[in-house]
Amino acid sequence: MPEYKTILDKVKEEYIKIPIEKYENIRKFLKEYWDLIKNKLKIENKEGVNEETQLNELINYYDPKKTPATRLNLIENLPPLEDVIQQNSELENDLEKMLELNILFKIDRINNKYLLMTPEGLIFLFALEKSRKYDYQYRLNTLLIENYQKLLYEKFREFIFEKFGNLQIIKKDIPNFTNKDIAILLFLLINGSISKEKAFNREKRGSEKALNSIVQAFHKNLEFSEEDFQNLSIINKY
Repeated sequence: MPEYKTILDKVKEEYIKIPIEKYENIRKFLKEYWDLIKNKLKIENKEGVNEETQLNELINYYDPKKTPATRLNLIENLPPLEDVIQQNSELENDLEKMLELNILFKIDRINNKYLLMTPEGLIFLFALEKSRKYDYQYRLNTLLIENYQKLLYEKFREFIFEKFGNLQIIKKDIPNFTNKDIAILLFLLINGSISKEKAFNREKRGSEKALNSIVQAFHKNLEFSEEDFQNLSIINKY
């Protein structure tokens, strides 16, 4: 069985020993970029806000339950990738390597491209800041990486099993609506029948017939014929 390597395993291999100038350039860039992101995420920059708190805040930003709007609020307030590259021209090759290792993550939007720091990228920064200098190079603090990798694993595991917890809540608390129930509810919402004053009058001439035709049309459009299922199975193969 081939050995599986995590992102941080690959980071340790690539940066276990770093020449002084390269170390200073990478550390300075990641520190300044994290300070920028930290400010946008409104993570207080005080002594009481330790590394673990900062890492938890960044991991929470990637929480699958967060809405796209929440993420875009940060992304579109960051400098475009082109500007970042121009301002850090001495790091161009290392920026590509950090993207390849998923220390940084590129977001393509319609007008611009942006850089996000991943949780692994922040752990790498913390490890750089705690690394020691030997002769003409720095040796990466791998022990710190291993400790924070455990925290990262626990947080991601929490996200996964929280989804299963939500499934239990849905099954327990939400009634099992039929297509007919859903059709009637949607009709009432679209019709604005959401109060006693605006209630839908089923006694009014023609109302019952109109409602039934809507329900039937809704139900018919949700039904799959045997041919539909066969076509869908063919599509899914690709």
